[in-house]
Amino acid sequence: MYKPMALKLRATIILLFCAVAPPMNAQNGGIHPNIRETLEQMESIAKPDTVKKVILDYAQYQIYYEKVYHPIPSVRQPEAKWIQVLQVGSQWHAFANLGNLQADSIWDASIRAGKRLVDFYTAYSNASYSVRVPGWILLNNVTDTLEFYDRIFVEHYCYKEPIPKMEWKLLEGDTIVAGYACKKASTYFRGRDYIAWYTEEVPLAYGPYKFRGLPGLITCLYDTARDHSYSLVGLEKVQGKYIYRKPNKNTFNTTRLGLLKAKKNYTSHPDGYKSDKIISHTGSAKKQNIPYNPIELE
Repeated sequence: MYKPMALKLRATIILLFCAVAPPMNAQNGGIHPNIRETLEQMESIAKPDTVKKVILDYAQYQIYYEKVYHPIPSVRQPEAKWIQVLQVGSQWHAFANLGNLQADSIWDASIRAGKRLVDFYTAYSNASYSVRVPGWILLNNVTDTLEFYDRIFVEHYCYKEPIPKMEWKLLEGDTIVAGYACKKASTYFRGRDYIAWYTEEVPLAYGPYKFRGLPGLITCLYDTARDHSYSLVGLEKVQGKYIYRKPNKNTFNTTRLGLLKAKKNYTSHPDGYKSDKIISHTGSAKKQNIPYNPIELE
């Protein structure tokens, strides 16, 4: 079962990883010498702190999905897989990448234990970069709204919108997913047709990403092109797990369509990316376009 130094420093570490050197030394599995030197310099002028959080709720359940993503539409390779987690609280839900949650936990536990940054950076970065696509969704079931947090390189973005109302069509058919008897349904959502399998054995009307509203937990979901799919791989009842927001004064508030446009612009022209945080690119190699196949097409 799957069970900060200020944010500015954390963003700087991400920038170093992306723009300066890989985090691992290929020969011995340690931190790349360039990054080790920089981390030691940072420790000499600033003291790390735990991850800053605004606690919104406590999770009662954690539901784990394997996400499969094909960055080139309708093409099976390349393919990326990673684990995402739906946290279900009494008022708030969160949908996040398991690697991001693990990275935050590693950071907190290491700082509280008095460890030096260089001593836990490898474990922290391995968890952080196990994620293939960033994103963090907070869903408020009282106000019926959601907050979507994302990143383009080292720039952080957020938009808010009403929680989408899915128009499901219940279909004939049954199957077994992760040991649960499941029924079939379909819906259309922002440019894609989806098939879902859900189980009434788990009376939670929720699912991965923004999908919800069926008479039971969604155990499997995929668009008909099979570019995005989610499969249940674990479910546990939990206590003491926070559902939290990570405040960042540098987060840029935008709209859903504004973020979609910005990501398309970046992936189409990565060499043209400019930011107040990035003065220049390291190296002279021309960056190729980044395959990008968003789950929401419109």
